[in-house]
Amino acid sequence: MKKDIFLKKKKKTKVIAIDLDGTLSRYKGWKGEHIIHEPLPGSKEFLEKLKGEGWKIIIFTTRYKKKYVRQWLRKWKMPYDEINSNIYEIRTSGKVIADIYLDDRALLFTGDYKKALKKIKNFNPWYLKGG
Repeated sequence: MKKDIFLKKKKKTKVIAIDLDGTLSRYKGWKGEHIIHEPLPGSKEFLEKLKGEGWKIIIFTTRYKKKYVRQWLRKWKMPYDEINSNIYEIRTSGKVIADIYLDDRALLFTGDYKKALKKIKNFNPWYLKGG
């Protein structure tokens, strides 16, 4: 069995890539690059707990301008390590390397395409399901 490229070296760091809109902040539809809504309840404490457990946190967002994301994170005193950048010095196509990806629009692929199609057809982000 082949190992992931970033696991070739022994690493002690755990990396999580976390989406911003709808995962750390409320999402009320796209209002512009500079509009990021208030944090979801418990998001700051969640990030603090991860940091306390030794996780490196990458904020992984489709927002292009990091400065607005950085301003929002600082305003709300949210701990993080990177924004849309790899922790590891490995060149990729742009996807950040992480042990876990946390996103309000993600589905877990379990190797079964029939189940995946069913999940895709029935998918809605959590905030459109009433919370």
